[in-house]
Amino acid sequence: MLVRLFRKSHWYTPFALLLLGVLLWLGAFLDPGRHLSLLSDHPAPLYQVLRPVLVASPLASVLGAFLLLMLQAVLVNYIASAGQLTDRFSGLTGLIYLLLMSMSPALCAPHPVLFANLFVLLAFSRALQLHEKEQGAKETFNAGLFIGLASLFYLPAMVLLLFLLVTSMILYVISLRTLAAMLLGFLLPYFVLFIWFFMGNALHDFPALFGAFPALWRLGFGYSHVAELVFFLLLALYALASISRLAGRFMPDKPIRIRKKFQVLLTLFFVVLASYLLAGEDLPVHHAMMAVPLSVSIALLFYDLGRDSRWAEFLFGLLLVGVIVMRIV
Repeated sequence: MLVRLFRKSHWYTPFALLLLGVLLWLGAFLDPGRHLSLLSDHPAPLYQVLRPVLVASPLASVLGAFLLLMLQAVLVNYIASAGQLTDRFSGLTGLIYLLLMSMSPALCAPHPVLFANLFVLLAFSRALQLHEKEQGAKETFNAGLFIGLASLFYLPAMVLLLFLLVTSMILYVISLRTLAAMLLGFLLPYFVLFIWFFMGNALHDFPALFGAFPALWRLGFGYSHVAELVFFLLLALYALASISRLAGRFMPDKPIRIRKKFQVLLTLFFVVLASYLLAGEDLPVHHAMMAVPLSVSIALLFYDLGRDSRWAEFLFGLLLVGVIVMRIV
């Protein structure tokens, strides 16, 4: 039913998305203090500035996080359709993004990746526009800037510079000019932060921001309940099926320009996958970074299976049940 509802957007589709979001976040609205107690003490500077404010007002923080998530669900759906990755009338991408970003109690809170993902989405949008060579340097600078801002909320997001570099190669816009623009854009937020520390006579504290980064290098895929393990294995199968279908079914029949954009999406998926090496203690919320590429690829899978609605509804129902179980255990 939900796949058929979101496969083609109607006037009531945004209200259905909002209603589903409220139901998924109902536990966080009723007990915001418990969800905020799950927040990690992530060392990213802008998140450290926000964290005391968030903890001081649990209900307002959860409401703000929910509104930010709904904005991102609409944004990722727009980026996918405007970039011609999905059907322009489909709302499935936003639906899948909402599910993946609400799959555990730790994610139903103002966690650092939630803030970083807003800038990751904006960087992804700019990366899809790099095929226009006359805008190569400008869009590369903007994408680098957004990645820099994302990393100030969640440090492992800086690995997306690799995504931007590979994307520039895929779209044939790589040059000294675009490389310089990419680095300048990325470093600009850090330069502003450096000036802020300098003006506040706290320059001696600035290196400590980077001293915390090596502590993130600790890979761990532990799980607290067997249901959690089963869900992530199921999600891995969805990812494998959607990425395989994307590479084998969607890309070959598309024009070169569209195939390049699908390659950009695949690049984002594999770079985010590699970023798990940096997750460390933030692994429970690091999964949210994977929601960006997976929401598009899984939406394409469901859209294609929508021709046989029974399979599409069954697989979506299985995913929805898995999310509900993850919220309970």
